[in-house]
Amino acid sequence: MSSQWSVFRAGAGRMMARIGALPVLLGSHAFLTLGMLRGRWSYDHLGFAFLLISFALLLAAFVLLTRNARERLPARIPLALALTFSLLLSSLKLSTHGAVAVPFGMTYVLWTPLLALLIPLLYLPPVPAALRRGIFALALGMAVLLRLWLPAASPKPLIDTYNTAQESAQHLLEGKNPYATPVSDAYGGERSYGYEIKGYMYLPANLYPQAAAVEIAGDARYAQIAAELGFAVLLWVLARRWRGRDVSDLIVLLALYSPMTIFVLDAAWTEPFILLSLALTAYGLIRGNGTLAAAAFGYAFSLKQYLATLVIPWIAAERRWKPLLVSAAVAAATAVPFLLWDWRSLLAEGVLMQLRTPFREDTFSLFGFLSQATGIVPPKWWTLAVSALASVLSVPWFRRLPRATAFLSASVLTLFATFLFGTQAFANYYYLVSGLLVLLIACLPPEARAGEGRVE
Repeated sequence: MSSQWSVFRAGAGRMMARIGALPVLLGSHAFLTLGMLRGRWSYDHLGFAFLLISFALLLAAFVLLTRNARERLPARIPLALALTFSLLLSSLKLSTHGAVAVPFGMTYVLWTPLLALLIPLLYLPPVPAALRRGIFALALGMAVLLRLWLPAASPKPLIDTYNTAQESAQHLLEGKNPYATPVSDAYGGERSYGYEIKGYMYLPANLYPQAAAVEIAGDARYAQIAAELGFAVLLWVLARRWRGRDVSDLIVLLALYSPMTIFVLDAAWTEPFILLSLALTAYGLIRGNGTLAAAAFGYAFSLKQYLATLVIPWIAAERRWKPLLVSAAVAAATAVPFLLWDWRSLLAEGVLMQLRTPFREDTFSLFGFLSQATGIVPPKWWTLAVSALASVLSVPWFRRLPRATAFLSASVLTLFATFLFGTQAFANYYYLVSGLLVLLIACLPPEARAGEGRVE
């Protein structure tokens, strides 16, 4: 039995080495997408299996990446196939958090399969470049249109994160402390997750762009929409450093047409802010602008508590004291106004609220499975232990890769492991991992240059 396994493992290793890291990364992305769709509402056994396959493929891709496996296929082929797969999944069902305007839903479910048909026809065989450029411009325009249309098409999504973002932003604009001013119950008392929302439940760095969006456009979700579109722009700029126009276009569309984007934006989840900040961090690292990279990471760090898991990869990427101090200063600056206003409410609702929440059996992680199958409930410190272990192990693994590639690889691996094997994770957490995978692909040179040290 062991000899058969050795033969299988050797054969699988040779096969993956022949196709290179990029198709394996895209395979991980595809299974991650399937997992998110299955578990977008709560824990799902098949969805969790898809996540495990995605994680295994990610590890395999990183083995190839660190061994400097060469790309055998033109990058546009696996990217076009991956985009077509995502579009077909998108066309099956539009997922939102409540009723959505019929014209919006019809436009979405008719446009995505049409684009899924066009992509392989335009990007796999040789066709005039002008035709591909035209379809890319149309696809990009439709992606922007759907996002700008979303708040009007879904004005009151049935989820507490939207109520919290919208009402707390309005409270701030009215001069009220959002951390001490209650928000309405999105579920009307009919649903409870074991905790009570007494005010804004995220860190202040999320609130500034949301308040600006409410002031300018009347809906906090326009901030997340702007962040996601900014992320797409940076993807294109970063990809063009290494790749041709077609590959860069496909990378952007892969991010914009993920089946989860509308679902995440509709809920006013804050992960788009993280994606934009970490894309700016990667851009700064690649361009040699340490101040920009440090400031962007400092802002990213101040968005969500779980991003503390990226401190070790960041220190490994930027070992100079000045950039590290810049990151710390930016992160601290986002909280200073509210610390001076009322530090107790900020600490209670913005920082410790996440620690007070009880374990949820619908969590989309290993413990969602274990709690339902065996009744095991993990201790609070478990996630911290998993994230610390993942980050400490990932940094030396990628030490010979270019600096931005090493940082992003360690970040993807650390966050994915933290969510998958930790105590709390939901679909929006894996949306972040999915976006970071696309960012890594955009920053990945055609050859990983593993032997060239940390030179960009």
